[in-house]
Amino acid sequence: MTMLIAFFAVSCDKVDSTDLIENTPVFQRYKVEYHQYDNQSIATANFWVRNTAGSRIKLTGDSFVRFNNEKPNEYSSLFHDYIWKSNKKTDIKFTYQKDKDKSFNNYIHVDDMVSISIPTNLVNIKLNGETGINWEGSPLGKNETITVTINQANKSTVMSSIYEEGLNEIKIDALFLKELSPGEATLYLEREKTFQLDSEDQNTGGEKIVSIKDKRKIILI
Repeated sequence: MTMLIAFFAVSCDKVDSTDLIENTPVFQRYKVEYHQYDNQSIATANFWVRNTAGSRIKLTGDSFVRFNNEKPNEYSSLFHDYIWKSNKKTDIKFTYQKDKDKSFNNYIHVDDMVSISIPTNLVNIKLNGETGINWEGSPLGKNETITVTINQANKSTVMSSIYEEGLNEIKIDALFLKELSPGEATLYLEREKTFQLDSEDQNTGGEKIVSIKDKRKIILI
């Protein structure tokens, strides 16, 4: 327990951008989540000092981020998440103004996403046994992740991810479902692919993540 608390304290360290020493390298992460089920696009931007082990940065003073030249719709102070939403699938230009002199433009395009859908014949998932999900779409590619999440009546959420290139099936077994009960639940299937930035700050790296997400009501039996 002590180790978990220490990790949380380090990973959640935060700082205002106006408090940083001049020319401090900033790690940028941009993600766009495209929803198959409602065509919504949700874009998120996050910033860290040097890398993701560094302090999370709140953009203050001359520093800001824009999504297609628009201000964020939402801001989460817990992890300094800058969020922008659109009611359609759209290309997104991220503009990070580090200070009055330096800015960085990065892009995520609809064409960057790799399609995935939950098969229409998936109706039931076994609580005692194993269920395989062969998604509709190409096999898992390089720098991709498939994640399955099952929610049931706000009482539990369970997750499983696979990363192995070439796979086209994810298996859900009883251990994964042990906190759930027979009855209706919602299955989410998400495919993520990671790209290098178009424009990084002082060779810090950074990443762009494009995600496509599908959901369906299922019955746990």
